[in-house]
Amino acid sequence: GEILAGVSRRGRRRQEQPRGGAAAGLHGGGGVMRGRAHVYPEPHIAADDILPARYQTTDDEAELGRRALLGLDGEFASRVATGDILLAGEDFGRGSSREHAVWALRGAGIVAVVARSFSRVFHRNALNNGFLVVECAEAVGRTVTGDLVEVNLKVGASA
Repeated sequence: GEILAGVSRRGRRRQEQPRGGAAAGLHGGGGVMRGRAHVYPEPHIAADDILPARYQTTDDEAELGRRALLGLDGEFASRVATGDILLAGEDFGRGSSREHAVWALRGAGIVAVVARSFSRVFHRNALNNGFLVVECAEAVGRTVTGDLVEVNLKVGASA
């Protein structure tokens, strides 16, 4: 899989220390993240599925996180734990150009998204906000919700 990561462009201070930051989920040093998988393999999950537009009225990540994936899975926010990893199908995050979808996932505790592919806009928003996104179709295809997933920044994603 290809590892994709970036930093925020919102301001110089945030460039040096990205908002939230992918590093927050790293365990044991060496660029390794481990967490429970939440798998949504269907293609074309929209930004409005990640966070419905009516809730995009704040930039408070904790508040947004309570409504993460509300358009797709009303129970998601009650099941997710800090450090978990979301796995998804093709064209993840299509639609809205707002950054709220990224903020909602991070606010819910998700530290990375592994997908078959990302929409261009979601991918850019994730990079701009220091949120880790990984393209790895193989990991998505062989993982089920509840599996322990490891993302190794040197190697890629594995289930």
